[in-house]
Amino acid sequence: PEPIVETPTPTPTPAAPTVVQVPQQTDVVESTPTPVVQQTTQAAPPAVASPASGDYKSAVLFHHNVHRTNHSAPALTYDDTLAGYAAELAKTCVFKHDTSIGGGGYGQNLAQAGSTGDEESRNPAEIPGGAISNQWYNGELGLFDESMYGQDNPDMSNFSSWGHFSQVVWKGTGSVGCATHFCGSDSQMFTAPFSGWYTVCNYGNPGNVGGQYAKNVLKPLGQSMVVA
Repeated sequence: PEPIVETPTPTPTPAAPTVVQVPQQTDVVESTPTPVVQQTTQAAPPAVASPASGDYKSAVLFHHNVHRTNHSAPALTYDDTLAGYAAELAKTCVFKHDTSIGGGGYGQNLAQAGSTGDEESRNPAEIPGGAISNQWYNGELGLFDESMYGQDNPDMSNFSSWGHFSQVVWKGTGSVGCATHFCGSDSQMFTAPFSGWYTVCNYGNPGNVGGQYAKNVLKPLGQSMVVA
């Protein structure tokens, strides 16, 4: 079954805006196990270009690829078709997976971020870095236990706590397309005085495939932490 992330009802504070961030990821995809591929040497990772100011696509690619290089995974390319499917879901302001749009066959990460401040005035290009770097990667890297690297089928009992991270760094994924949509206080996602943003990222090929973790989620190289 799909992992469920419980989200408590937020309580507004009269002073500074309160921020609520909740990620979610897709189920494990079962497949025939494949042999472990052990890496014996590590080449210096390629430099990742900084995102262009105010550019959504380059922000998405930067915040994925800077972490993928830390796990010896190749850089992703941007897929406008996957981004279109992501936009369809994001516009619903319903925090629930749907990989049937466009016929499926892709992975998916979800995140929401809201506050009591003036969220609608923000540039959407500012938003995905917080989801990708702060929530999905930095927030979950330490929850994928060191002993789990090298295992074809790691312990899945805590999958909902690290499944976004593993999708971000999944070596076999080659492309990503994302969308970030504003959801007001009258949407299904937020209630007054909260409003915020819904980010959906779709991945081809999908990660989190059962039996294939050892060769797709590789140990970090120890590069410096990057935050949005």
